[in-house]
Amino acid sequence: MLFDEILYVEGMQNYVTIYSTRGKYVTMLSLKVLEEKLADNAFIRVHKSFIAAIGKIDGIEAGEIFIGSSRIPISRSYREQVIEQVVSKRLWDKK
Repeated sequence: MLFDEILYVEGMQNYVTIYSTRGKYVTMLSLKVLEEKLADNAFIRVHKSFIAAIGKIDGIEAGEIFIGSSRIPISRSYREQVIEQVVSKRLWDKK
């Protein structure tokens, strides 16, 4: 699996579920360790349990992001950073 196929990642204690364009994968790894391996400019932490691929975000509304049919919560502590990074990335990518 390639990093550009990842849609989002959900952490559950010592396991992560990686949701990709090819399917869902569960692996024994902490979200923190995986976050360190992902590119900062392509992925963003949106919640204590979720990391999302910035380029795959379809929308943001009422404390959630949308990637395809998935709704991922944005925690209050990450909200400002998420909106700032997602919007600025989209604006820069259009130039």
